[in-house]
Amino acid sequence: MKITSADVAKMAIMRAVGYRNSEIAQHLGISESTVAYYMRKLRQRASKVNPEIAFAELMLASMPTYPLPGILKKLFGLGGKQR
Repeated sequence: MKITSADVAKMAIMRAVGYRNSEIAQHLGISESTVAYYMRKLRQRASKVNPEIAFAELMLASMPTYPLPGILKKLFGLGGKQR
């Protein structure tokens, strides 16, 4: 099974709400060592940058490919023509 950024985002969210690696692995149909590997990679990234930035990067990477300027404009009034 190929692990996608959405899978890694699910792992991070499940871990954040208290699931053990074994439970995450069972839910996603992958090995516990695969979950441990990605959790380790996430911790390494978070130690290099602000943890909030690492989390935001993960969430953005796992999003479907929507046109980001349109999303920003809808959500925050950003990204469109300046008035």
